[in-house]
Amino acid sequence: MGSTDTTDPTRWVRMRFKKNKVWVAADAADRPLHAGGLARIKYQLDQDQDYRVRADTLRPLEEKAARVLGPAPAPGETTTLNARTLLRIAIAMDLPWRPT
Repeated sequence: MGSTDTTDPTRWVRMRFKKNKVWVAADAADRPLHAGGLARIKYQLDQDQDYRVRADTLRPLEEKAARVLGPAPAPGETTTLNARTLLRIAIAMDLPWRPT
């Protein structure tokens, strides 16, 4: 699922470059666009500066559904999570949620 910036018609998708999450210029199928083996990336969508990196160094973000956040409660039991724990989960899952 890509994101677009209203001032830049380029479609941007989230990927990983080395250990960093970056935005990558992509086609309609969310595949990185590259010319001469180089893809265009940004660290933040609102920055003017972009960079060219080797397309083969880009990786998809890990699948969040496969991540284990902690042990499940026993059958028939429940677990209550405090705001601090929920914030850690939101950050780990790259979600914009923050406690109020």
